[in-house]
Amino acid sequence: MKQSHQTIDQDHVLSHDDLYFDRDERMKHFREIQLIALESGRSIFDVTQLYEEVLGNVKSRAQISNYLPILVAKKVRNICKRTH
Repeated sequence: MKQSHQTIDQDHVLSHDDLYFDRDERMKHFREIQLIALESGRSIFDVTQLYEEVLGNVKSRAQISNYLPILVAKKVRNICKRTH
């Protein structure tokens, strides 16, 4: 597993405000993005793009949003594994 320490301004990376209810929600998702980037060896930018695409699709159908970070992260991890 390729590990890199990437420092990126979260407010810059997570620019799709319509996906996030508030800053706390953004931070929950950003923590998942960071973990996936670290685990997969992909850039935070690439993972963010994929994550937000999946989040947008899932969130539009979700009735309860409490578990979205877990659900979306699992889907993104699976995609990363298949395309690595």
